[in-house]
Amino acid sequence: MLGWLLLQLLAKQRTRECFLVEFTCYKPPAECQANTELSIYVSLSREPIILENLKFQWKIFLSSGLGEETSLPWFIFNDEMVAILDEARVEMEETFATSDGLFKRTGVTSQDIDILIVTVSTFTATPSHATIVARHYKMKESVNMFNLSGMGCSVGVLVVNMAKNLLLVNPDSYALILSTKNTTVNAKYPSNDRTFMLTNSLFRVGGVALLSPTNTKTLHETNCSFSTPFRPTWLLMTRPTVAYL
Repeated sequence: MLGWLLLQLLAKQRTRECFLVEFTCYKPPAECQANTELSIYVSLSREPIILENLKFQWKIFLSSGLGEETSLPWFIFNDEMVAILDEARVEMEETFATSDGLFKRTGVTSQDIDILIVTVSTFTATPSHATIVARHYKMKESVNMFNLSGMGCSVGVLVVNMAKNLLLVNPDSYALILSTKNTTVNAKYPSNDRTFMLTNSLFRVGGVALLSPTNTKTLHETNCSFSTPFRPTWLLMTRPTVAYL
């Protein structure tokens, strides 16, 4: 009896680990693709346009490393369309639908998710994005939901560390992370404030879904496309950048 209790105590004190076993990325439709030339055209469609601010955006396009195959919201190609909350919600729902592929590839169901973390950098909705996702996938009532908005580029990295910490205190659990920018509301920003123009210059349509379990028992129950699952070790933060190793 004493030996069994000692084994149980050692098991509880054993360092818990979490893993990244699968992720899927959202790929927008081909008709939403926007190269540098088209991005500049979108900027020129704003009125009034200041030449110095146009040069400012041009420098960002050339130095950001975005490339020529990024995507903009579909409505941006319709001159008569105006960004509204409904369109922003559509972009969010389309982006997070990439979770369907994640569930299919891993064999994990929405009912298996214990921790849900949703990040949208530039758009906040009511009810929260996490609530919308949980209702859409009919997740269990006990799922722990976290919704982060308006935190810029670094939030996508920080939530991975957040998920890690939550998993370490919730053994045999699954964490689902959904992250996107949501560029619809700001895509046709009509003024010349460079602080707001920066968002339109850097952010594009896209998103990612990540699945992270904890403990080897949960890991073995998950189909993993990697030969060796990733195991996060430590978080290094510098200003203004964040690196996850």
